[in-house]
Amino acid sequence: MACRDSTLAALSEGDVLLFGDFNMHIAWSSIKTGVPTDSNVAWFMENFIHGLGILQHNMHNTRGNRILDYVLSTCDKCTISKFTSI
Repeated sequence: MACRDSTLAALSEGDVLLFGDFNMHIAWSSIKTGVPTDSNVAWFMENFIHGLGILQHNMHNTRGNRILDYVLSTCDKCTISKFTSI
């Protein structure tokens, strides 16, 4: 809940950008649509991503055929054009 509360506070200031390895398995089909793989991920999507109007911009696989590294934001004009693994 601390991350959600911090994000809510930041939203009052403008757009928010969160990124990193969330280690949650979601089958993303678009920046707004994903299928959670378990109940914890479903809660995260419902209460955090959809609940706060956050978009997932990284549509590139980062671990095999899965996307584990998310780029989440409230900016609907943001895109990722290139992803380089280091």
